[in-house]
Amino acid sequence: PNPTETSDKKHPRMPGAHGPHSKYSSGCFQVDVTKEGSFVDMTGLQSVSLNHGVWEINWRENAPAGSIVCGFQVAKEYRRNEAILPKGNLYFAFPVFTKEGLEKAQEGKEKALLEAKALVKEYEAHFDRMKATPNPLMKALHFRNAYAAWEKHSYTKFQDLKMIPSNEEIVDIGNGLFMTDKGTVWTKGGNVSRSKSQVLLGTAFVSMGMKLGELSP
Repeated sequence: PNPTETSDKKHPRMPGAHGPHSKYSSGCFQVDVTKEGSFVDMTGLQSVSLNHGVWEINWRENAPAGSIVCGFQVAKEYRRNEAILPKGNLYFAFPVFTKEGLEKAQEGKEKALLEAKALVKEYEAHFDRMKATPNPLMKALHFRNAYAAWEKHSYTKFQDLKMIPSNEEIVDIGNGLFMTDKGTVWTKGGNVSRSKSQVLLGTAFVSMGMKLGELSP
């Protein structure tokens, strides 16, 4: 089914639609919560209500990937031991790719990892030769080469590569778009467009049965 543009005026301010780069947002659409969240504390089973849900897709021009962000209002604070879900606006964010963008990103990731692996082998080879040779000049040469290989390896952006999913870590959401099955949960205080007010709360997962416009906690 086609997504429903929200008419709910109480929904949270969204980082795309209400931020400084709103032209890259799809606008806000309604989220249907099919099941309330829950947790168990010392008093028993507790339900977590997420209200006024909306979602948007944010995609900067010519960017290899975008993001789907779901926003909700949490009416009260929830606690379990040291864990706290604060009252206020709550967001779930998942990277999203086109088929072509995903394939290109995966190819780039594979190439970068192979290059990094080769640099580790190069470093180890020069390091072993440095230890084995009694010649001081050759020791210095192998040390320089080992250091150069390790320095190149350190330039590999492993954190960025981790964000590129495998085919087993994506959900087909239709219209040629693929979303990662793992995202982040965060809240914001103050101005929604200021990154300093963002607080990371945890990790979110989606199931293969999820459809755009629905969220299963």
